[in-house]
Amino acid sequence: MPLLRLFKYYHLPCRNYSSNLSYFYDDLHICLYYNYEKQCLANCFDFNHNMKFDCLGQSVCVNEGQCFQDTLDCPERAMCICPACFYGTRCQFSSSGFGLSLDPTLAYHIQPHINLIP
Repeated sequence: MPLLRLFKYYHLPCRNYSSNLSYFYDDLHICLYYNYEKQCLANCFDFNHNMKFDCLGQSVCVNEGQCFQDTLDCPERAMCICPACFYGTRCQFSSSGFGLSLDPTLAYHIQPHINLIP
């Protein structure tokens, strides 16, 4: 099927399954779906499914981050996609083991001699 003819069908999964679908891909493209004025639209890009994630064996990413370069020949920029619980430009920071607790904040305001229920 000609590419132009194929493109006109890329918005259909979005319209038919809009609440459950945020993207779609095929052999040539990846389409990100978004809502615009109560209408689900597709924004499609060329996509290479055989892309390597190691930046030609010279990845600057740590903690199993996936490295992407802007071009294969003479790359100028690299970007890391971090796994869950890691962040930073090189996935060098971890958020595991951290939590949010109000106990230290409220500890100074707790008055054990006052009843909450009269």
